[in-house]
Amino acid sequence: WKNQKRKRREQSSDGDKSSKPKSGQRSSDWSRFTKPKEMRSDKMIAYYSSQGIFGWGLPSTTANSSNTPSSAASDTPTASTANTTTYKTSSIQTSDRSLDRSLFCDYTTRTLNASFRVTSLSPQHFQDQFHSQIQSFTSGSTTVPVVASDGTVSPTVVSPARRIPFVPGAYQLSVDRNTIRKSPRLKEFHEWLKVQTDVGHITRQETVSMVPPAALSVLPHHSVLDMCAAPGSKTTQLLETISQIPPGSSEPVGCVVANDADTRRAHMLVHQCKRINSPALLVTTHPGQEFPMPPSYRNDGEGNEGVFDRVLCDVPCTGDGTVRKNPTIFKTWNANSQNNIHSLQVAIAMRGVRLCKVGGLLCYSTCSMSPAEDEAAVCSILRQCDGAVELVECEELRDKGFVGRPGLTEWRVFDDNKATLRHFGDDRWREAG
Repeated sequence: WKNQKRKRREQSSDGDKSSKPKSGQRSSDWSRFTKPKEMRSDKMIAYYSSQGIFGWGLPSTTANSSNTPSSAASDTPTASTANTTTYKTSSIQTSDRSLDRSLFCDYTTRTLNASFRVTSLSPQHFQDQFHSQIQSFTSGSTTVPVVASDGTVSPTVVSPARRIPFVPGAYQLSVDRNTIRKSPRLKEFHEWLKVQTDVGHITRQETVSMVPPAALSVLPHHSVLDMCAAPGSKTTQLLETISQIPPGSSEPVGCVVANDADTRRAHMLVHQCKRINSPALLVTTHPGQEFPMPPSYRNDGEGNEGVFDRVLCDVPCTGDGTVRKNPTIFKTWNANSQNNIHSLQVAIAMRGVRLCKVGGLLCYSTCSMSPAEDEAAVCSILRQCDGAVELVECEELRDKGFVGRPGLTEWRVFDDNKATLRHFGDDRWREAG
């Protein structure tokens, strides 16, 4: 029976046994996804090419082109967390777009470099000791043999850990987590990471995950809401700042409310945050778009409304920006999924706007590069709020070295048959979301 089943599978895939992952084979093994046919990335790449993402925001090489503020900047949102001023590039050469597209395709096939943060709650002499230990482990470049799941051995150069400039105490390595875990030469460093993580001195977190909390510029006296908090890496980053005890006080004065609609994911959130051991945390399980507001914090008629000084809306998304750690997204990606989730994302963010105090900050973030989930969602929020909220530029992040691109000022909405949905009243748009 097993032989017959294997035969049918081979026939359905035209004899290509590598089209389906083998048992125990990690999804991060890119040896099976190097061909465009196997990755099926051409559909996703074509979608982003048609949206004009590749080359957008790059300085033009033509003499008569420039980056100037768009006249529609106040009406058109951007997905960039650190640079929310919309710019319009008057002319971009085709070669620039092709190069940008090639770079994108190249980076999607690279492993995702590991990164981590040294918690700010540790005593200063502990932090200094951690920094010196990190440099001793990664002080010089070394070549590490990495064994892939197919049995091939390839040398990987491990460069010294570099600081992430816009996040205090954060480091990025030149290899992925799998290499650190399996390499004998990095075994001592791996054991050190595990011990320091268990006791709460270090948090292993992706670099891109550190950006939204850093953009909020949280202070110890703030009340913060994380609307979709699980699994909790961003929450711990917020909690470290809130848990700092100000002079003259014996306990934190701010608080973090970490919410997630899934009870099982909320359990992971608690497990992640308990390493911080802070009394300033409250975990809730409630749909983000229906998060309750106490009556005393509703609009009092004088323009005062809201509960929280800072709100983080890291909303559910299609996750097509995570292909470096989850290459199977190439197989399941389709345009309809972005349209379907758009309304939920806007509903959660709109609830976050109501829960945010006047003068507070809300950060909207996704793991997707789709304009339907980024620019279109922010545009819908601005339209519905009718001037009650405005886009602000995160100058602090930019001054610390964060590099971003301006968001798109126009985009198209497609269905999965490559047909363009012309307007919001289109029947297919209503069916999508």
